[in-house]
Amino acid sequence: MSGRKKAEVVKSTRRPQKRQRAEQARALQTRRQILDAAVDEFGERGFDGANIRHIAQRCGINHQLVIYHFANKDALWQAAALHGFEEALAILAEARRRPDGMTATETLRHELKQSIEFQLAHPKMQRFVLQEMRLGSPRLPWLVENYLRPIREAQAKLFREAQREGGAVDADPDILFYLMVGLTTVIPSLQEEIRLQGVLSPDPEEISKSVWPLLERMVFTTPSAPKDRSSAARRPATATNRTRKR
Repeated sequence: MSGRKKAEVVKSTRRPQKRQRAEQARALQTRRQILDAAVDEFGERGFDGANIRHIAQRCGINHQLVIYHFANKDALWQAAALHGFEEALAILAEARRRPDGMTATETLRHELKQSIEFQLAHPKMQRFVLQEMRLGSPRLPWLVENYLRPIREAQAKLFREAQREGGAVDADPDILFYLMVGLTTVIPSLQEEIRLQGVLSPDPEEISKSVWPLLERMVFTTPSAPKDRSSAARRPATATNRTRKR
């Protein structure tokens, strides 16, 4: 086979592969779009009130495309739960990576702060989970076993390590865990009332700044060192600083 013919064969082979990759990328994007819409729909309406056609309308696609990706509403709900918890678990896993010399108290402080910031910034997932907290939900045991229990147990273990170091208060770790859950769950669930009352900023970052100091005092025996002070302590004296000292 001549070099020219070989080049033509390679080109003709690459085109279908490139087209296939583009189609796969579109399918993944559509799937993610459906899951984002499903988290919204299940969070707002609950499982019984959620509708596949409504989810398709949120995405601007035909409902048959939703059924193509997810066989039924149960499969879609479970995939939406996996999708919603994926980012939260990644953040917690990163927060729990303890460099050499980092204490359990420091790790717990970092993890709790990251967790609060994430939960306040993602109220849709909070509503999704709260919909299943009613008595008799057949999906709640699955949520507990696959996500809620492992998260609580890992955090309780870290609490106990911090307590042994003397960095966390002497209290039941599970009580502390659910107090934190309450702080980060109630505020987003009352978002509309808070907006109408006009008493708090609706900005999750601003709420986090208010919630974190309260939780820190409740959980830890000593507050964290202010960043500006520690950086100032390490900052070498400049000509301006020396002038001020004189």
